[in-house]
Amino acid sequence: MSRGGRGGGFGRGGGGGGPASGAMQLVSFDLLKDLGSGSLFNVNTALFPDMDVPIPRKPTSTESTQWKYKKEYLDLNKNSPYNLSEAPPPPDIVRYSDRYKVEKRKRTIREIETALDFFPEEQQNTLDPKKRKSKCIR
Repeated sequence: MSRGGRGGGFGRGGGGGGPASGAMQLVSFDLLKDLGSGSLFNVNTALFPDMDVPIPRKPTSTESTQWKYKKEYLDLNKNSPYNLSEAPPPPDIVRYSDRYKVEKRKRTIREIETALDFFPEEQQNTLDPKKRKSKCIR
């Protein structure tokens, strides 16, 4: 019994690997010659009208600086400790190479240098633990 080959596939139907099978039976070789190579969709018709596509211009210096500031602002927000995002789920499979992957560590809110003068006294003791008042137990 043959494995594969011409018409020897598994299942019913006996395969089909004759000289003209499938779509080639429907289209004659002469018709394909008349179409030529690549001229099938290059016909200027209502379906494919001629179009002049404008070439984009280079950005001006103002646009470039605006783009740079926008990118910096988005990166600053993304890397900010105030940007809360869900932690990714733990991996299903522990891989040996996971040991050597460097994880980005986000700064915590306590690591941000703040000017305490801008905060009311009630919040200053939460931002700076040195200013906490000791609790008196009577």
